[in-house]
Amino acid sequence: MENALSKVLGDVSLHQVEDKEGEVLEILTASIAEMLEKEPDLLLSSMYRMDIDERKILQILNSHSENDIPTEFAKLVLERQRVALMTRAKFPQKKISDPEASF
Repeated sequence: MENALSKVLGDVSLHQVEDKEGEVLEILTASIAEMLEKEPDLLLSSMYRMDIDERKILQILNSHSENDIPTEFAKLVLERQRVALMTRAKFPQKKISDPEASF
């Protein structure tokens, strides 16, 4: 899922994400549907690492049909990425200029 997201988004701004939202949602939905079928534990672990609220995940699992779950999960991922981009824009990090500190 993270690969699908980075493939579509790369290193983009919030404005660019909003421009590609339909495309990103479609790709994420397909990726999430495949993960739900083949690797549900990995999907949930990935969502946990992205800091997606567990209550929202459980609400979707309990209140949506099986066919709607991938799309709803994709919407959660997009919203979380949107918040992360907004936070990064609001609190930019300075690059480390010490060559010994880089890996």
